[in-house]
Amino acid sequence: MAHRAATLFFVCILAAACGTPGAPQPPSLELPKPVTDLTATRKGDAITLKWTQPSRTTDNSTIKHTVNTQVCRGGSSCTAASASGSFTESIADAAKSASGAMVNYSVVVANARGKHAGTSNVVSVPITPAQAAAHDVQLELRADAIVVHWQAETNSARNSRTEWKLLRALQGSAKFTDAGHASGEARTFSLRMELLDWEQHYVIKVVGVNVVTGADGQKLAEFESDDSAPAEIFTHDVFPPAIPTGVVAVANASGTERSVDISWSPNTEGDLAGYNIYRRDAGSQALPVKLNTLAVRAAAFKDANVQAGHSYEYFVSAVDVRSNESATSSPAGEKVPE
Repeated sequence: MAHRAATLFFVCILAAACGTPGAPQPPSLELPKPVTDLTATRKGDAITLKWTQPSRTTDNSTIKHTVNTQVCRGGSSCTAASASGSFTESIADAAKSASGAMVNYSVVVANARGKHAGTSNVVSVPITPAQAAAHDVQLELRADAIVVHWQAETNSARNSRTEWKLLRALQGSAKFTDAGHASGEARTFSLRMELLDWEQHYVIKVVGVNVVTGADGQKLAEFESDDSAPAEIFTHDVFPPAIPTGVVAVANASGTERSVDISWSPNTEGDLAGYNIYRRDAGSQALPVKLNTLAVRAAAFKDANVQAGHSYEYFVSAVDVRSNESATSSPAGEKVPE
């Protein structure tokens, strides 16, 4: 009986211990975590801010209620923003809250009671007037490049200079890539064809890059002006290779066999397909006759169809992979031995 009573007492002790409540937890303040990845870009006269809107509170709970997001300039002038993580305004509005040549931005995300856990990181944007967009962009196709010409007003902003960036894309593509840079008062630039492809439609834009400098001339910031209107060009190759040079003809005689070896300096074009060789009787005014059927790849050719005692003139032209043929070289004359 005593043993049974002791057992019941022990069970009751355990049951009481299991029912003891833990330490009381403080209620959540429901403070959204501060933004830490605020970025700012300026394009022409528009400033765009982007950030990741917080989804959790400072005690790592999921945010369950509506939050109030504000964009602040200089830490004081604040404007309500959506929870999309993006905000855009004009440079004219930003300049009202600027001190000096820059305007500082931060983002505050508060709970429904207006309480927050601190401001975001601070980003700065220059309020210097933007270089006016380039205009009248003209594209000129040459054998080795697209030459881009444009017009632009002189940058009159204090402590600012303009550099230029060219962007290109294939027609129908929204992806523009950096195609080259020009500086100072440059209004023309060559896009080398080795960086492009023939028989393609290209769209090219010119963008001014505003470089803001301090009194000491050191760069403080930079931002892009608005893009120029796009200009289009089709890179149709109608450009022949260079005319071959250094053409030499040397006659050979072995027994009854006669031939003439023609050689020349090789062309260096990347799209070279080969050469054509032409011949006529020396002193004739007739058009030279082509001797080869297929383009000759090497810078040499043997003419074995010659007559002893005859004098000939040889001409060489170069042809590319799109069948553009150069003019013929200066003639190389040779007399076949008797």
